[in-house]
Amino acid sequence: MNNDEVIGVAVDEQVAGFTERFSKLGSAEEAFKFWAGRIRAILDQAHGVKK
Repeated sequence: MNNDEVIGVAVDEQVAGFTERFSKLGSAEEAFKFWAGRIRAILDQAHGVKK
């Protein structure tokens, strides 16, 4: 793999919840938590990991 090779792309159209709207950092943290969970679930499924 090259350093400039794209390995994934995503678009997030979620709207921040009521409490997250008070800070941009809160919104970003919630988005990162959501996507980290989704990526983990996809990789676990691909590798046959059972929860």
